[in-house]
This record gives sequence, structure tokens and C-alpha cells, in this order.
Amino acid sequence: MNTPTFPVNEIDPDSIRRYKRRCASRAYNERETRNAKKRERMAALREKQKDDPLLVQAARQIAKADSARRYREQNRELLAIKAWAARTQARRQAERQQRRQRIAAALSHA
Repeated sequence: MNTPTFPVNEIDPDSIRRYKRRCASRAYNERETRNAKKRERMAALREKQKDDPLLVQAARQIAKADSARRYREQNRELLAIKAWAARTQARRQAERQQRRQRIAAALSHA
């Protein structure tokens, strides 16, 4: 069982709330630290890869394209659903925008 890093008074509900908030904040900060380190490592790797011979860079590009093709083939249904959702959202947003414009035009003529 996790023991709190500072005393939690069971009678005071705010102390529990403060403890939970502090734990969540600590987890967020730790995750951000890990992500920042990963970004730095990836940036260093990209810088190092720029010095690779052209043949190695071309092979990397081919492997990347092949991986993308395999992903598209294996997740065709998922990608179709995502595309449909994006189209639907865009259509609804356009409809809302047109509705707002019609209302604004009607109010300006009134």
C-alpha cells in the first residue's frame, strides 16, 4: 500500500484532495521529464543520422515507407473509420459555420 509522503488527516477531506493533487502533479512532472529526455535523445540521434552515408539514408527511407505501407494494410478498417470521423466532423463544423453566417445575416438585415 502506498503511504503518503505527508500526513493525511482522514477527518479533513481537503488533506486527501491535496495529497491526490500532489501525487498527480508529481506523476505529470516525472512523465514530462521522461518525455524531455526522450526528445533530446531523438534529436541527438537525428543529428547523428545526418552524417550517415547516402546509401544508409536511402535504406532508412525505404524501410520507413515499407513500414508505413504495412501499417496501412494492417489497419485499413481503423484508418477508414478515422477518415470517416474526420470528414463527418469537418462537415458538421461547416454546417455550424453556415448556420452562424445565416443567423448573422438575418440579424444584420432585421
